[in-house]
Amino acid sequence: MLYTNARVFTPEGFVTGGFCVENGRFGEFFAGQRAGGRDLHGAAVIPGLVDIHTHGAMGADFSDGDLEGLKRMAAHLAKCGVTSFAPTSMTLPYETLAAAFRSGAELYENRPAGCARVMGIHMEGPYFSEKKKGAQNGAYLRLPDFEGFRALYEGCGGLVRIVDVAPELEGAADFTGKAKALCTVSVAHTDASYEDCRLFTTAGPA
Repeated sequence: MLYTNARVFTPEGFVTGGFCVENGRFGEFFAGQRAGGRDLHGAAVIPGLVDIHTHGAMGADFSDGDLEGLKRMAAHLAKCGVTSFAPTSMTLPYETLAAAFRSGAELYENRPAGCARVMGIHMEGPYFSEKKKGAQNGAYLRLPDFEGFRALYEGCGGLVRIVDVAPELEGAADFTGKAKALCTVSVAHTDASYEDCRLFTTAGPA
């Protein structure tokens, strides 16, 4: 399919021209005008957005573990230009997180047409500082627990891509030294000192 008269985002910035879509992917790009195709009347065209931290939308929350709700989220995101995303959990009991992660894995494996792709899960909590918990539920905060995390990770087929941790917590350095072999370990909701962060970021094998 040929599209013309658009402002297409390129590495050099926006360029007026057109492009082709082949099998659902961008193909040839050209500057200037070309006969035929669909006139986009100067609309801006950018690559699909990737959202790595989103809890919910359209009356649904990923942490609910409701597959239909997650599908509504994914459809809404696609309409907003987000082509892939990491549904993000809250600080909750492990069994609640496990159910949410299973719903994420199901959508990852079986994505309906018109939905953004689940590219991984962002595990926000429960390994956070009480002082900096923000909107997280303090009743479910806990110390970093690699075996518990690994069970959640394996339960969703290794779909967790980011896990957030407060570096000052007891066991945080040991946790990240092990967990970073499985996914990205991110500093979050923390009251850590420089030394806490130094130990955290240098933990485990290089």
